[in-house]
Amino acid sequence: MDLSRELRELYKKGQGRRELFDVWSTYTKRIWETPADRAMDMTGMSYEAVIALFKELDAIRVGKFKLGRKGAKTRLIWNYAPRTVGEVAKGVSDQLEAYFDDQSAETLVDEPEEPAEAVAVHDSHFWIAEAKKELAAKLRVLPEHISITVNITG
Repeated sequence: MDLSRELRELYKKGQGRRELFDVWSTYTKRIWETPADRAMDMTGMSYEAVIALFKELDAIRVGKFKLGRKGAKTRLIWNYAPRTVGEVAKGVSDQLEAYFDDQSAETLVDEPEEPAEAVAVHDSHFWIAEAKKELAAKLRVLPEHISITVNITG
């Protein structure tokens, strides 16, 4: 999967998407998630259009779409810095800055098939990275400052 090409195709679709990618390309601070209501406020896009874009970004593994539940907002949790996502979508850069260099979405997608017993270990690394990212967003700290230990008993 060529993320640069995919992002540029999403940018070309217009419908408020360009405005959102343009805003993301100006970010100077690292953010971990973008709530749907914030994206709507920035662009005037409808809720449905924002959700459709978030799902497309999830499908190409730029971020993870999370539907709001139990008071949490519907949002996109980033795998890459939004600034670099916006820049790549606009065609001004080809470099995406992964938030988790060892567990970037692109690395997970491009890995060859693994034997069944290795997949479980690989999946556990993915879930730990996701847990760190979500916990970091809630605590407003960097994921690198969180350590998760897994003890398997039984």
